[in-house]
Amino acid sequence: MINFQKSYKISTFTAILFVASNSATAVNCGDTITTPTVLTENLTCPIDIDNQNGLIVEGPSGSLYMNGYTLTCNLDNLPLFTDAAGIRITGMASLVTDGTVNNCNYGIFVVGTGFHTISDMTITNSLEDGIDLRSDNNTAIKNHIQFSGEDGIDMQGDFSSVIQNYIEFSDRDGIEADNDFGTVAFNFVTGSQRAGIEMEASDNNTIVQNTVMNNGDGISGDSGGIVITSQSSSNNLILGNTAENNLPFDLKDRIDPNCTGSNQWVANNFVTADPACLE
Repeated sequence: MINFQKSYKISTFTAILFVASNSATAVNCGDTITTPTVLTENLTCPIDIDNQNGLIVEGPSGSLYMNGYTLTCNLDNLPLFTDAAGIRITGMASLVTDGTVNNCNYGIFVVGTGFHTISDMTITNSLEDGIDLRSDNNTAIKNHIQFSGEDGIDMQGDFSSVIQNYIEFSDRDGIEADNDFGTVAFNFVTGSQRAGIEMEASDNNTIVQNTVMNNGDGISGDSGGIVITSQSSSNNLILGNTAENNLPFDLKDRIDPNCTGSNQWVANNFVTADPACLE
């Protein structure tokens, strides 16, 4: 089991390194950050056709330590059909940490080669996803995500990890896995309108020791605690999770009514399941 105290110390040490090695840096809305940067003030960023991201962080040289400050989006002129974001992460191996992103279309939108890390962020009131992982090999750890208009975290890139996040009140899924070979571990997910954790076209993922409570409207076909919805989801391991008070079921597998398929449900703590043979 992950040592939460050790994880916190690692994250804090990373932040201290940022502060010690980089002077406070003036940052303006719309900037592309290509060096290790420390935010010095709150930002309110208008999002329009010419400036579709509050900030862009480009790795491997660019990283952002937000120093406890908040980036808020002004969406009065938000373009239609856009992936506009509070923070867009590009390139490879960047870090965004220790701040708040509020009232944006996507909170943090992750593309590029991957190997990025998003940690210790608070992401609130996103119109779409709180964090959208579009590239591979990314990590979202110890973030607090609430009131997302769609998913709290959407995993579309392969080999990504979503660990120790607190996700609440998503209008769709708390965590949606549309990826392969990912890890979803030690998250707390509550208040999602659809599923706490949904596997949709998702293969070879490990869903382990998450707590999933009070999710689902009981109406949507994808509603519930931990849910497999797609025929193309296979070889997933759902192990040691706690799922309670989810509607209509804590565990739900829509594609395997006899529990004879390749997805493995093992040693989960739950009250209700469909089919009843899930474990």
